[in-house]
Amino acid sequence: MSRLLSLLWLSVCLTAYATSAAPTAMSSPNSRAPSPVTKGPLAPASPGVPRSNYSSLTLDSINDGVPNRILSLQTTATVPTLPPSMGWISAWPALDTVTPGGRVAEGNVLHQPIIKWGEICNGPRDQYSSFKSWYAYPLWFSQEADSQPPGSLPNPHCHLGPDLLQVNPGDTLTMSINAVNYDGHTASWRQTVTDNRTGQSSTLGYDIPDPTLFPSRVNFDIEFKLDNNHQFTNQMSPLIFTNTAVTAADPLGSCNLRPGSQPTTEQNVSSTPVVSNDGRTCSWDQIAVYPITDYIP
Repeated sequence: MSRLLSLLWLSVCLTAYATSAAPTAMSSPNSRAPSPVTKGPLAPASPGVPRSNYSSLTLDSINDGVPNRILSLQTTATVPTLPPSMGWISAWPALDTVTPGGRVAEGNVLHQPIIKWGEICNGPRDQYSSFKSWYAYPLWFSQEADSQPPGSLPNPHCHLGPDLLQVNPGDTLTMSINAVNYDGHTASWRQTVTDNRTGQSSTLGYDIPDPTLFPSRVNFDIEFKLDNNHQFTNQMSPLIFTNTAVTAADPLGSCNLRPGSQPTTEQNVSSTPVVSNDGRTCSWDQIAVYPITDYIP
């Protein structure tokens, strides 16, 4: 019965997308009104460098001013429809570290199994920038000060899994991020992405620069960045996550996802979260993240 309900929910999401009269008038994927979106200030873009635009839902695990340690994320993502050619698009579930004030922590590492359209960091431009397919793979990224010019390759802070999976719209991808050898103070990490249609899988094990730095935030996100040769369009289906679970070292203060701080569609929604008996795991049957409606350069 739960699988039937999930399939019906996914069908409603995609129908809402397909029947929208215009990109700025997409329907909500269920009868519940989406949460209001918090629109934060935008930093000035660097000259000549396109700004990333995001549509996201976020969970911050800050308890009484103390960041929690998130130890794992498991989810199944459905690959969206093929978008037009326009720079690149990244879609992901991810973990990273924020301060109690909500700022990205010093030395932050992004644990980010990803679905990518267009340019791939440290990948051959001619193969992956041809706008013919989505690719999916494990990725972790160090956000320390990067002296590389924007868009330059190779990027020493970007670490890919051993295999890049060519995936089709509608494929379901099982994605996981796990702390391994966790001793209460340090951990190594492992990510796996599996295409459930083909059975192909890519796994990346790694140690981050500071093994005592644990993620405290969860993001479900679509990121857009234009190049100088294309116009923006949001003609792609929403990013759908199902059977999602996040586990932390200590009880989570809240399991309610909130909109990200950048302008979004105001349509992003999730099912009611379920909290484990010990309070350490949040689960959602479905999460839907819609593409942005307008691109801010």
